[in-house]
Amino acid sequence: MFFLLFIHLQAEYTSRNKGPWKAIALLILLLLLLRLASYFFPSVLNLRQFELFNPVWYGSNPVQRSLGDLLINAVVFCWIVLFAWSKLHEKDNLAEGLTGKWKWITGIAALLLLVSSTFILASVIRSMVADSKISFDVANFFSLHFFTVAEFVVLACLSLSYYYFTQLLFRLIFPLFARQKIIIWFAIGFTGLLHLTARSGHPGVLFYLPVLVWLLVYTWLISRQGVIFSRIRINIAAILSRIFVFSVSIAVIMLNENRKAEWERRKRMAEKIALQTDPSSERLMNIAITYLDNDFLLDNFHRVYNTKEGKRIRDSIITESYTGYLNKYDTRLYVFDATGRPLYNEDPATGQGHYFLCVASLSFSLKRYKRLWPISIPVQEAHYL
Repeated sequence: MFFLLFIHLQAEYTSRNKGPWKAIALLILLLLLLRLASYFFPSVLNLRQFELFNPVWYGSNPVQRSLGDLLINAVVFCWIVLFAWSKLHEKDNLAEGLTGKWKWITGIAALLLLVSSTFILASVIRSMVADSKISFDVANFFSLHFFTVAEFVVLACLSLSYYYFTQLLFRLIFPLFARQKIIIWFAIGFTGLLHLTARSGHPGVLFYLPVLVWLLVYTWLISRQGVIFSRIRINIAAILSRIFVFSVSIAVIMLNENRKAEWERRKRMAEKIALQTDPSSERLMNIAITYLDNDFLLDNFHRVYNTKEGKRIRDSIITESYTGYLNKYDTRLYVFDATGRPLYNEDPATGQGHYFLCVASLSFSLKRYKRLWPISIPVQEAHYL
């Protein structure tokens, strides 16, 4: 925390002595280096020890590896944008002082940043629902999780950052195209469609088309805000209108993704129940033993020699692999070493009337055991492995 405070104070000092642009560049450089160090040297901070950084809850890509990483990235971006806004908000024309080709290069770069940042924001919001196991169903209070609060904090940081970031970009774009604002909307539409054309065939194209339309409408509203709210001395109406636009936009994306996620969950549940209705089917048996291969046994067989670890891995295999049998049969797992001695089996009587899993030796391939082994018990109670 003291190091982060030092970075901010150093940026403030640079702003007072060398100007705001150098201060913003310094802050971006230092925070970017610090963040990259946390990616390439994760053992220094060991953030994975915290549940917030567990990819089980959320994980989208190598950058947004967990909800904690997404939260840090959102806070860092918000920090940079708010610092830049605090130093530049009094300037209505950020392109002032640029001449010749640099003016147009800056304007084109600002347009590209506007389109790309909008698409990235929309994709992150979409991913927070589609790639997350955290509930956003606020109508069902008991389905909410502590991490739901963290995701709402991420949404707040992203929304605030995007608004002020676009305000800075518009202060570059509008002065350059003040007399030909139609070029702005044409450039935004052309750039967005070009990006989507390059990704033709991708399922996300249909998602980004409404986002592009939203960006055009948002740009028009920002360009006309002086006309629309010129008769209102206090700028409350403008602030409320922006809050309304952002709230409705984010709500639409999240409701749509919630609906898709709910539909996928129902499909998976229906498929699971359909398979469990016939637990003796060949397909269910194949699914049950898919992960019990040589690789799994090589990595985990040593755990059965320990009483506690052995019980834990047995329960894990039965619960995860043989779910379809648990409600119909008394399913148990028996393990033996290479000499045939039982390894902490719960029933020393070799489990008459139960299923068996006998592992003779890890040095042999499982292919040798792809046949049925009869158990010597009365005919009416015969079972097979």
